[in-house]
Amino acid sequence: MSDANVKKTVLIADDDATSLLLMRQVLENFDYNVVDAKHGGEAMERYYAHRPDAVLLDLHMPEKNGLEVCSEIRVDEAGEHIPILIITGADDVESINAAFSAGATDFLAKPINWHLLGYKIRYVLKNADTQAQKRRAEDLAEQLGTVVENSSNEIFLFGENSLDIKYANASARKNLGYDMDYLSGRSLLELVSKSEKENFVMQMEPVASAEKKEVVFETYLQRGDGTGYPVEIRVHRTVQQGAPVHLAIIQDITRRKKTEERMRYLAYYDALTGLPNRQFFKDQLALLIDMVKRSNSKIAVLFIDLDNLKRVNDSLGHSMGDMLLKQVAERLKNCIRQSDVVGKMSRMSSQSMISRLGGDEFTLVLNHVEDRKAVDGVVKRIQQSIGAPLQLGGHEIVLTASIGVAFIPDDGGDVETVLKCADTAMYNAKKAGRNSFKNYDKSMEKRSLVRLNLENELRRTLDNNQLIVHYQPQINIETGKVVGAEALVRWQHPAEGMIPPDTFISVAEEAGLIYQLGSQVLDNACRQIKAWEREGIELQQVAVNVSSVQFQHPDLFGSIMDIISRNGISPRKIELEVTESALMDDGEKTVQTLRLLRSMNVKIAVDDFGTGYSSLSYLKRFPLNNLKIDKAFISDVGGGRSGEGIVSAIIAMARCLNLGIVAEGVETAEQLSFLQKQGVKIVQGYMLSKPIAADQFAKFVQRNSAGQKSY
Repeated sequence: MSDANVKKTVLIADDDATSLLLMRQVLENFDYNVVDAKHGGEAMERYYAHRPDAVLLDLHMPEKNGLEVCSEIRVDEAGEHIPILIITGADDVESINAAFSAGATDFLAKPINWHLLGYKIRYVLKNADTQAQKRRAEDLAEQLGTVVENSSNEIFLFGENSLDIKYANASARKNLGYDMDYLSGRSLLELVSKSEKENFVMQMEPVASAEKKEVVFETYLQRGDGTGYPVEIRVHRTVQQGAPVHLAIIQDITRRKKTEERMRYLAYYDALTGLPNRQFFKDQLALLIDMVKRSNSKIAVLFIDLDNLKRVNDSLGHSMGDMLLKQVAERLKNCIRQSDVVGKMSRMSSQSMISRLGGDEFTLVLNHVEDRKAVDGVVKRIQQSIGAPLQLGGHEIVLTASIGVAFIPDDGGDVETVLKCADTAMYNAKKAGRNSFKNYDKSMEKRSLVRLNLENELRRTLDNNQLIVHYQPQINIETGKVVGAEALVRWQHPAEGMIPPDTFISVAEEAGLIYQLGSQVLDNACRQIKAWEREGIELQQVAVNVSSVQFQHPDLFGSIMDIISRNGISPRKIELEVTESALMDDGEKTVQTLRLLRSMNVKIAVDDFGTGYSSLSYLKRFPLNNLKIDKAFISDVGGGRSGEGIVSAIIAMARCLNLGIVAEGVETAEQLSFLQKQGVKIVQGYMLSKPIAADQFAKFVQRNSAGQKSY
């Protein structure tokens, strides 16, 4: 079996198990034998045991770092020329210089582009093979003063003071389509493509003047039939029979050029949709901004974010989500007229400035903008195109998009500024209810600053445990007794007064503070249950809301059980209220967490039921205790409104699932009467009591126990 058919072996070393696994998967997909090591010492053991063809080392490893391993391999005679790549930070110039000083062939910058890794290894291995072949040919030429006739490379000999060909081997003659009679005495320059002649002479000058012994450069040769092909030419000044001569070893690099072109494509284009990626977008927009400065025209930058794509991924799978993104990309390309897009620029296609930034985010650049209303028309056309129903795996999907628009130079004169403005406008469009668009204005920055200040103040409030909890009674309307409560967090701001939960809960979720906030509310509720027990107040349960964001925390179960245990109360006294969207976000993980909680006798309720997207078959999977009917449905009961049928259906469905029922938002006697007739026992709402402080709640329960009904 020839060397070309032998699988190459690559040694990879990294103390990060995840990175090691990803490298192995990528390289095995490229049909390499992979040997891995978890630290530098093990890497050297594996090197001597397997004699790999290439080595990929993380810079920072225990026992021996990547530089030490690289240096030790280079000392070994067999490791003098094998490719060694060091993984380091993209901005760590000192480490990069140290890697090359230690003998590294190249480096990979973190974060690693896993899609390009296999091509990178293939390239360095191919280059190593080529370099090894050239070294053998050069050594033989110097030692024997002859040229290997059957070399796979094209080899020429020409004189010291001219480019006149003295010899061309079989590969050169065959590839060029000339015999030796034709080539003998002709200048090598005649074989170079016309556009490359000047560059060829310039590159040859250091060898021709004896300034250098060898030069290596790329050029294009032209065959006898007129076709050209790219080559790498290595010209070496040597001595033959006592006289200086030049030896030219030429390699056809057509395949390498195609590989490099593919790598460039992957570096600047999104592999899934074929659209330009973030880097291409930023580079081209920077060029366009320079043109705008000279032409005094305007550009519109559209930041497009798909609404609720995550729901498609969660329900149908990521492969379907990828298909959806490809269809959206096609729709974006098809719905933009040639006149709208930066398609008139040299070497740019009609979709060249429609880009995918990543995930579900796209950008579109419109040039020569004279009328903002015209941009509004384009935006509406995009929304209509994206919003048209599409078929995906037998399902009809309807998407919407939130779009932000910023203008150059009105809103910014550089790429980062205008992109930030468009992103800010998109965020405001999403906050306005999604499926809308906003043009950027400076007031948005003010609102963002207000939100940032609110976030900072909330962080300080949480750090000082200054949030307060109010409790809304839950009453059994058959007995009239208080049986439970819902714990509701409140923020009494020293300057702004009472800040609505809808305002600061969303801030907490976006700022990553919701886990801390939720833990504090649960802790306060548990401490209060214990305090009420000491006062002789016994409740069946206190309900605490769990945010969908909080629910995804990896240690949610452990944290909840720790808080309950620390406060010395029974887990039966706690009911966690989880929204339908939280249940849908990560089905299997959610089921596992809920089952663990139920196994510890913590109760689970579905909050705001009927406002999400769950189905009966989906809800049956979850170990639930209670279902809460949302206030939006209760408010439609009575007064001639048509909500009674919906509420009745929800009650019937809950009973089919063997779930308890809690109705919230009861505000009228008519609503209460209807619920009584439907057999609902547990209710809460302003008719009975608004959320009240803990001491007021205790008095409410005491009055209730004394027979003073609240309704």
